[in-house]
Amino acid sequence: MNGLRVLVCATAILATVSSAQGQALREPGLLSRYHQLIAEFDRQGFAAFENDYLSELGPQGDPCLFGCNSGFSGNSPNVHGDGYREFLIRADLVTLARMLHYPESALINLERSTELLQTYHESYLANDPYAESSTGLDERFWDAAWKDYAGCVGTIIPPVLPAAVLRGEVQQLRYRVSLSPEDRLRLNLIDQTLRKMTAEDD
Repeated sequence: MNGLRVLVCATAILATVSSAQGQALREPGLLSRYHQLIAEFDRQGFAAFENDYLSELGPQGDPCLFGCNSGFSGNSPNVHGDGYREFLIRADLVTLARMLHYPESALINLERSTELLQTYHESYLANDPYAESSTGLDERFWDAAWKDYAGCVGTIIPPVLPAAVLRGEVQQLRYRVSLSPEDRLRLNLIDQTLRKMTAEDD
């Protein structure tokens, strides 16, 4: 094992991933609405919130949606990487839809978040930072890798961690939400994909 590589400010390749339930969300208005919907079991307000949250993926999205207190100047976004921002949004929406008993929305967001994670997982395996043969992280992989920043320290997220978060949501949907036979099949296919990711990263 080559140990830790230092890039940009600093990089740790041991991490905890921001899980669902809005734990990474920092935009005050959306965060307040997210928890209010849960507290009041406001099913009618879900569609508007989902639309507003997904709109953050567009070019006008708030770059500080998940916080901005990183980098040398202390005002850069806290999350970086291809697809990571969308993954966090989708994972939050899976949890919210499940808690408000909207299984179709939960499954749609779960399918999309799993697709994003699978793409990242394949890239991560191809650039394994722990591989004995590795001479350092490929610069292109570093740019695309999912990273959380705390100050000047960027932490690469191993795919096994977000996969475990999504598998937790799969179990919650399976046992707490009424699903049709077709939806249970969709859920099982998602779970098979996530299980492969966690098994290969063990």
